[in-house]
Amino acid sequence: MFEDKITSMTNIKILIDSDILIQLKQQLAAEKRGYQLDCYFTIADFLASAQDYSRETPIYFSSEFEKEILHLEFKHIYPLEELNE
Repeated sequence: MFEDKITSMTNIKILIDSDILIQLKQQLAAEKRGYQLDCYFTIADFLASAQDYSRETPIYFSSEFEKEILHLEFKHIYPLEELNE
């Protein structure tokens, strides 16, 4: 279902967080660190585009999505706190 698509072409990470300020802060950090951060406000928003990403794409999420996120068919799912470690 998920093939190597976007991630195979670039260095991309995904953030799912409903707070626009967190998203903006993390996008600035991503720019400085040399990777692209695609942000989504909800799991549903992300799922609308999920087919565009490789299953290897790292996904970071805020704690509000903890129960929902574990059902995604991606290999690398992490809490938001691990994004810039």
